[in-house]
Amino acid sequence: MKALRIPFAGATLNRREVERRDASFVQQLITSDMARLLVVSDLALHRLKSDGDTSVDVPLRVALHTCRDIADIYFLGTETNSVPYFATHRSNVSAIPDEEFSDIDLRQQYATLADATLARLAIGRSLVTWHNTARFCGSCGQSARVVEFGAARKCTSCGTSNYPRVNPVALTLVLDGCGSCLLAQHVQRPKFFTCVAGFISQGETLEEAARREVEEETGLKVGNVSYVFSQPWPFPGQLMLGCFATVVDRNAPVKVDTHELLAAKWFTRDEVIGALARSRDSPLRVPDSIALANRLLSHWIDAITDGKQPKL
Repeated sequence: MKALRIPFAGATLNRREVERRDASFVQQLITSDMARLLVVSDLALHRLKSDGDTSVDVPLRVALHTCRDIADIYFLGTETNSVPYFATHRSNVSAIPDEEFSDIDLRQQYATLADATLARLAIGRSLVTWHNTARFCGSCGQSARVVEFGAARKCTSCGTSNYPRVNPVALTLVLDGCGSCLLAQHVQRPKFFTCVAGFISQGETLEEAARREVEEETGLKVGNVSYVFSQPWPFPGQLMLGCFATVVDRNAPVKVDTHELLAAKWFTRDEVIGALARSRDSPLRVPDSIALANRLLSHWIDAITDGKQPKL
């Protein structure tokens, strides 16, 4: 079975969890000529036009003297070539004019970027987005300051520490064991059919969340659930947990939750192959390869092609 590329996975950053507690260590990296800065806004990342189209970040020394608050430059880690990477919001370097920047849209340009680069951009985007929403303490409402150069925030009043949040999502491809899978058309994303997905609730395992979401959204019960692979999703900070699940009764009627779905249907292997190949003759549309749902479908097709049903 061929290996599948999973966008945003494959980070090679060393986050320096121990060394970053030493302010002098990080300060030395900040002043290094090698240091690079990821500049993030709500919709894109930004690079200097003068650096050309191959660049995905900014020399930190260029932005350092223009930044509004050095505390809002967050240390991501060092790469395998020892280059230190940082990230900040576009508003923190607002002194640099817009006309000097060009945009990087991760959803559009992911296929052109190396795995480690794409993963690093995803880490930076998620971290900056989290900091923008965590400036005040959730316990007492007072301001929360950056600690360990972006690893956390600590309340200036009650001392509560808050760490970057990751929201786990169960992404489930329901199979019938006979060469068909169930795909859903979501209200918010009506242009294609995809896997059943939902956030994992407190007190739930991945398997329990998968079973609950499938039954809630389609009315179908699934038995065995098996984890396949995962994907960081930096829009803004999810962890997609892909799994296969076997339907208990293939002939049971599908009853969609119309609040969540427009439809849910069974599709054959050949229909999915046509959709993955973007065949003009295929009436089925599935997510692009940036999405874990696409990777799950490809993995399932590869398994069947190799004469194997996925182990559940």
